[in-house]
Amino acid sequence: AALEQGPDVEMEESSGAQRPASFAEWFQVASASELRNCLKSLVGEMPQVATQVQEMLTEEKAHQEWVNQEEKSWNDKKAASANLDQPAKAPDNRERENFDMQARFIPLRLTPDERTL
Repeated sequence: AALEQGPDVEMEESSGAQRPASFAEWFQVASASELRNCLKSLVGEMPQVATQVQEMLTEEKAHQEWVNQEEKSWNDKKAASANLDQPAKAPDNRERENFDMQARFIPLRLTPDERTL
């Protein structure tokens, strides 16, 4: 009986593998080269498939560019927040002296406008 069905069936029966019963099952188990060959044959036979594939590729490229921009933005924000988390550096002596000089000249008396507040 196996000879009547052909050599492919005999090999499948001996290996215990079953052929996929539907396209969905085949799609799950097909190799990348089988999928590429199927897509190429569809594109060659039906021009509307070529248009759909081209649109899909364009959308995928646009999405990938958006993802790259978002990742760059996230990484920039992460780097900026990492810089904010670092402790502030202590002011050097010149900055401290300048602040001390400015603090000496703060008026201690209220102005007439401030007195009415």
